[in-house]
Order: sequence, then structure tokens, then C-alpha cells
Amino acid sequence: MRTEEQIHLAAADAVAPGSRVGDVRAYRRHPLPFPARLTVITPAGPVECVAKAAPAASSRLDVEATALRLLSEVGARSPRLLAGPVPVQTDSGPFHVLVMTPLPGEVLPWLQVPDLATGDRTCRLWTTAVEELHVLTEPLAALPGSRHLARRTLDDELADVLAGDSDRISSPLADRAIELLGVHLAVHRRPLVFSNGDLNPLNVLTEDGGRVGWVDFEHAVFEDPLIGLPKFWFWADDPGWATGARLGLVERYLYRHRVPAETFAVRILLRGLTHLRDTDPEHPPQQLVTTLEHAVDVLAR
Repeated sequence: MRTEEQIHLAAADAVAPGSRVGDVRAYRRHPLPFPARLTVITPAGPVECVAKAAPAASSRLDVEATALRLLSEVGARSPRLLAGPVPVQTDSGPFHVLVMTPLPGEVLPWLQVPDLATGDRTCRLWTTAVEELHVLTEPLAALPGSRHLARRTLDDELADVLAGDSDRISSPLADRAIELLGVHLAVHRRPLVFSNGDLNPLNVLTEDGGRVGWVDFEHAVFEDPLIGLPKFWFWADDPGWATGARLGLVERYLYRHRVPAETFAVRILLRGLTHLRDTDPEHPPQQLVTTLEHAVDVLAR
């Protein structure tokens, strides 16, 4: 039996002991085996669900389970937790498995946007979806269970960068970025908001009429409202992410929320240093370097 089949069986049993898998289908056109949409035949009848799996050593499905429980309490449009995460021993090693309800809707067109009108709609719906996540901040924070979600400030991220291997970010550009953050970070702080931790438009599902919802909460967190945006510029030369640059996804959001250039430049430097730490110090991505250089110029005026 393949590892995927072992996980499917474990998911079915987690939904209701004695259940079997009736059907397995792709979910969200995802290229990997998981998440997978399952029809589980339980003693009480068929149940439609979505199964996610992750190697136990790197699993963050406990974070997703916590987030889904909290989101259900505040009535958010998100999947509902059915079971898990449960440990499963497979032929490929130990895994964690989580089972949830499927969220209705279609993934926002993103990787192959056919025309400008479709791209414009994607940008508008994504912006709405991000705003709806942020609106959940107060009701979620009021729940006792929210203490189990991380709260990550800009200062926390800078501290992590400075505590890391200095050789990996040792350059005149990085040194100047750190110097400017010491001057400007405190001036441009904003209150933390709730986020799924990955603002990829492929994590947004929409129904007819424009109703939106989010999936994928493995990195759910209370964080700075703008810190998840710089990556769209850092990876603007990547085929999978270039859509955002072509459509002005981030620029539209910044304009709508009247974000000053200096405020966003702080996030670019901070998240850019984090990315630099994770790249080859001898050959950093040119798009990342160019974006950082521009942010330095903005703050050094």
C-alpha cells in the first residue's frame, strides 16, 4: 500500500472509526498528493472532507488545527476541523494527518491569468480577502485559545536576524539596512493583525458573487499587517510569482490603504534581511538585492 493510501485510510478512521475511503480527488488543483479531497464512507453515511498530511518532524498541522477551531468560534469563512492532527506511521515514516471540511469555491486565477479583466478581479478579491482576515483580529484575540497562536512583532523579526549567522548577511547593503532599521523601525510600527501567515492568492477561494474565504493556516499568526507583502517584490522574476508584479497586486493594496513609501520600505528591509540570511551569501538573488537597494534609498532620503 502506498504512503498516500495509508494516510487516506488514517484520515477516514479519524473521521469515524470503521470508515472507508470511497473516492479521492485533487483539491485546489494542488500539484502534490495533499491536500486531497476524500469521500469517506462512515457508518452514518458519506462525508466529504479534505485531508492534509505532513512529516511529523516538520509538521505545523497543530497550528492549523488551533487556527481552525478559533476561526469556527468567530464564524469565519474557513474550513472546519473534523479531526486531528493524528499521528500515523507509514512506510515512509511518521506523519501527522489533519481532516477538515472542504471550503466551497474556486481558487483565484493566478499562475496563468488569461486577460487583464481576470487579473483585475483577482487583485480586488485578494485585497478583500486580506482585509477580511485582518477584521478577525479583535474577535480572535478575545478568545482564550488565541494564546496558542504566535504573536510576532517587527522587533522580534529584527532580533532573529541579528541573532543569526552574521556572515550570511555581511555586506555593505545589509549593514546599511540594519542601520536604517535602527532609526526608522520604531516610527513605522503598526498594531498586529491576524493572518494565515501566507498571503498567496492561491490560498483564497471565491464563490459566485465575490464571496471569499481562506485555506491553509499552518502558519497562522498575529503579525504586522504589511510584513507578508514584500515577498511579492522579491520574487517578481519568478514565473510563479511574476503575476503579482505584472498586475501591481502589492501596489494596489498599498495605495488603497495609503501606506507611505517609508513605512513599506521598513518591511522590505526587515523581510529582505530574513531572506538574505537564507540564501547563498556569495550569490544573492538579484531581484532581492535590487528591491533592498531601492528601500535603502527611500529611507536614506
